[in-house]
Amino acid sequence: MLDRTGFVATLALALLASSVLPAQMMGGAPASAARDVGGPAPLIWQRDFADPSVVELYDGYLAVGTGPVLPRVRSGGSRGPWREMPTPLTAYPAWAVPGDIWAPHLQRIGDGAWVLYYSALVAGLAPGSRCIGAATASTATGPFTPAGDAPLVCPPTTGALAASDQLLDRPADLPATGVIDSSVFTERDGRRYLLYKTQGLPSSLRMVLLTPDGLTVAPGKRSRMLLRSNDTVENPALVHQGAHYVLFTSEGYFGDCDYRTTWRKSRQKWRWHVHSTNFLGPEITGLCGPGGADVVVPRQQERVRMFFHGWVCNATPQPCPRQFQRTRDGALRPVRGMYGVLLDWGRSDAPEIASYLLPR
Repeated sequence: MLDRTGFVATLALALLASSVLPAQMMGGAPASAARDVGGPAPLIWQRDFADPSVVELYDGYLAVGTGPVLPRVRSGGSRGPWREMPTPLTAYPAWAVPGDIWAPHLQRIGDGAWVLYYSALVAGLAPGSRCIGAATASTATGPFTPAGDAPLVCPPTTGALAASDQLLDRPADLPATGVIDSSVFTERDGRRYLLYKTQGLPSSLRMVLLTPDGLTVAPGKRSRMLLRSNDTVENPALVHQGAHYVLFTSEGYFGDCDYRTTWRKSRQKWRWHVHSTNFLGPEITGLCGPGGADVVVPRQQERVRMFFHGWVCNATPQPCPRQFQRTRDGALRPVRGMYGVLLDWGRSDAPEIASYLLPR
């Protein structure tokens, strides 16, 4: 566990450049499938902001991303400009070991109750394996305090304390590694489900019913597998649309341009086709590795927003070259910038890009 001194020192380094992030429009944008505008431009590109989790507040938007102490930004509107904020976490959870915290998800549970889900490294699993924890706060801006002495989701092989969900029916041919990419889906009757990905290949997506406070698994319930792939399928985001459930995921290797956001639809939330439809792939958007998507349904009668990341290079808002490889092209100074789109729904509840969110 990182002590308070180490945590504050890490936080200080992360905030040295704290300032307004000046959003710039990308010139020479590629052709895309959007109807209302030309090509996309990143809302944030001066720093790495991967796997964004975005929520609408009464006075704007708040976003949290992957990073050592969870980078966080705030804006008066979904187009920015975005202003840096201090880390939302007061400390690492007691069961975790120091390292980057991945793919946070911020969720309002009720009046005066917010939960921040995240994936942190844990002892007892294979190197790089993680478990999912939760932290609580009375407001979206926090600060958030880790909840409980054990993870919310973690395989039973870990040396950490027993998690609320231990993946007890995981197929034997799936690797016994960690879990990442948590998100919450709220049913029309108010029940909340946690979705997440199992690490390693083959990969799988699972879902479990939570207690009303969002901090433990509902009594008598266990997670169930939604789908699996011999390749990578991750970053689940589940929404209602019309008569269907629509599941957005990321597929491919996150460190190259072929990484993409895809979708599936189903009339039953526990049954999904293996095959997906390309939604934000580089062939459609001209972007490099568009993934890690999060969906925001505004309170007003406005279009649904989707925020996601994509690789930009050379300290510019331009996408990395099409043949970019993260492990090979460090000289290009790649970071994952944050993008946004407005969604429409086509025939039979299929998602479509209405327009890109262009920075102010």
